[in-house]
Amino acid sequence: MTEKSTLRTGGFCQDKHQEHSISPPDFPYRVCQDFWFSDGNVILSAGSFAFKVHRGQLERHADIFRTMLSIPQPDNTDGTIRLCDSPTDVYHLLRALYDGLYFRQPFVQDFPFLASVLRLSCKYFICIPRKQCLERLQSYFPATLSEWDRREQMSLSPDGHYDPRHKIPSPIHVINLARELDVGSILPAAFYDLARYGTSKTASGTEPLPHLVLDNSSENSPASVSASATTFSFTSSQTADCAPSSSRLGTRRALA
Repeated sequence: MTEKSTLRTGGFCQDKHQEHSISPPDFPYRVCQDFWFSDGNVILSAGSFAFKVHRGQLERHADIFRTMLSIPQPDNTDGTIRLCDSPTDVYHLLRALYDGLYFRQPFVQDFPFLASVLRLSCKYFICIPRKQCLERLQSYFPATLSEWDRREQMSLSPDGHYDPRHKIPSPIHVINLARELDVGSILPAAFYDLARYGTSKTASGTEPLPHLVLDNSSENSPASVSASATTFSFTSSQTADCAPSSSRLGTRRALA
């Protein structure tokens, strides 16, 4: 998918004739209509896109922007603050800063949004969005068994059918994001979730997220195959004093 088509699906890409009405004809970037404010006082550029926003809004959320925007720009630049980030990530971060961070149900639809916001909030030390994103991820990939059972219960449809992929993002995407950003707290649950996939399903990977290079790398495949073998050898046995969780048994039946 090209950058243009990806951004258009986000609902903010303008046609060329529309750009000319709000930016000079020789402006070298495509304008993001959703974040091009007439009273904006700073222009950010990422990829081939530009965002005219408010300096105070950026500085309010992150001190690093105050430092970045105070640095004099060379005379030979185009007047924008150049960000070495995906324009999609920048767009989603601005959505979070201006409109707040809200996640819909099912959450799987908003995972690309969360991934973008978490990536840049980690990079630019924006504490509140980062905390909200991590809490959301940890609610679906928790550290305790009781929270895991609650998560599994949420994955059931009204008729009792177990179908987590309609509500919870693929563990492949979650693992890659966690490793990229060094968020180790969600990895055990994410790898456990992945281990329950069949070997062929794990090896085939999953479709990439829009404009995000988060695929099933070869580094993960051997680990997931090994994890699957270990996990199923453990869950297939039962001790006298350890009753199985009903949610895990339901999961095993659904995946059989």
